[in-house]
Amino acid sequence: DLLCDVVTIDNATAPYSIVAFNYTHLLSKVKFSVKNTTDAAATNYRFVLTSAKLTNVYEDGVYNVNTDTWTPGATMREYVLDNLTINSAATQYHSQEVLLIPGSKKVGVYVKANIEASSDNGTTWKVISDVEKTFPNVVELEKAKAYNFIVELGVGTEIQFTATTMP
Repeated sequence: DLLCDVVTIDNATAPYSIVAFNYTHLLSKVKFSVKNTTDAAATNYRFVLTSAKLTNVYEDGVYNVNTDTWTPGATMREYVLDNLTINSAATQYHSQEVLLIPGSKKVGVYVKANIEASSDNGTTWKVISDVEKTFPNVVELEKAKAYNFIVELGVGTEIQFTATTMP
């Protein structure tokens, strides 16, 4: 994480000087989660999120200590996440947290998934490939805030997405 502190000196208690440290988180933290909404006890489905990426992510920026503000750079990029797999026994997978530069443009999310169904002996009997969904303009990232981006996958349902701010 990236922290900052602006030092203030209080001479009101002379002859001593007090230096106050008030650290502030400067980046936004994003956690990407995948949830299996299919009844795990009744099915043997496996979800493979083959592609997931965040769009409209600032590549760089300048933080102004005096005004406590970011000025994001002009370059935007995509942040590609690792492949995420959920077996029917798992209801949710949390990826590693990502630290990003906050900015004035809303981050978007793109996901592509494969769904495999298999019998109890491991034989695959149904495959749905390359189910895609784009969620543009999800949320404007703010400094010192954490977000949980949740993609829900279920058999016979459309891919769902929610973004929540965590305390």
